[in-house]
Amino acid sequence: MQNPGGYLYRVGQSAVRRFASRHLPETALTRRAVELPDIHPELLIALGRLSDQQRAVVVLVHAFGWRQTEVADILGVSPSTIHAHLDRALERLRALMEVSDAC
Repeated sequence: MQNPGGYLYRVGQSAVRRFASRHLPETALTRRAVELPDIHPELLIALGRLSDQQRAVVVLVHAFGWRQTEVADILGVSPSTIHAHLDRALERLRALMEVSDAC
C-alpha cells in the first residue's frame, strides 16, 4: 500500500458519510454537507475505538461544526447527554493519542 494514511482517511470519511446517511434526516445532510478536514491517520484509528454514539458526537461537533443542541435534536437525546458523550470521548481520545505518541 503506497499511502496508508490516505487510505485510513478515506475509510474514516466513508464511515462518517455512511453513519450520516443512516442516522440523519436528509434535510440535515443537504443543509450541512461539507468535506471532512484533513485528519491525522492515528486520530482516525482512535476515533474507531470510541463508541458509535461518542464517535458521532465528536464528528458532528468537531468535523462538521454543528452545535451540541443541533446534534441533540438530530440524535434524539438531551443536550446534557451530548455534552457528556463529548467530554468522555475527548478524554478517551486524549488518552489514546498519548499512548500512540509514546510508542
